[in-house]
Amino acid sequence: MFRALSQKLAVLGVAWAALFWLGNAPAQAQLDCPDTLTVQAGQAMATCSLGLDMSKVIDLPEPARDVLVSNPGIASAVMRTSQRIYITGQAIGQTNIFIFGRDNEIMVNLALKVERDFANLEGTLNRLIPGAQIHVELINDNVVLSGSVRNAADAARASDLADIFANGGANSNT
Repeated sequence: MFRALSQKLAVLGVAWAALFWLGNAPAQAQLDCPDTLTVQAGQAMATCSLGLDMSKVIDLPEPARDVLVSNPGIASAVMRTSQRIYITGQAIGQTNIFIFGRDNEIMVNLALKVERDFANLEGTLNRLIPGAQIHVELINDNVVLSGSVRNAADAARASDLADIFANGGANSNT
């Protein structure tokens, strides 16, 4: 009986500790990631998307000592100054970028998702195919087209252009 009660109390203690920690943990910021991302003081976690082969600038409120990219095949990070870091999307995927302060504390944990920038594809398809009303979405690096075109030939053309885009500019039909 005593053993079961102490196990229950231990579980309750862990649950209370978890609730206390979660209640006092820094809020995770959802950022739209403009070209220059300014990190606020005390902002420990953030999420951000970055286009493949695109770069962003991270401006810090205080000097950093070091930067670590958990998967350098996905993104690179270069400390230009102690308060400015450049990140570049190298490949499709996800990674974390940890920025450490003067006392080796984690100043920022940036969860970074590198994906193809398909914003221009939608406009290009609608411009190149007269009368088209095409919407583009990406699902796991696959291009999904929806909407309407005038005929089957226009649909095939939209599909071919999206295929070229999905293959990084190389036409897979050649």
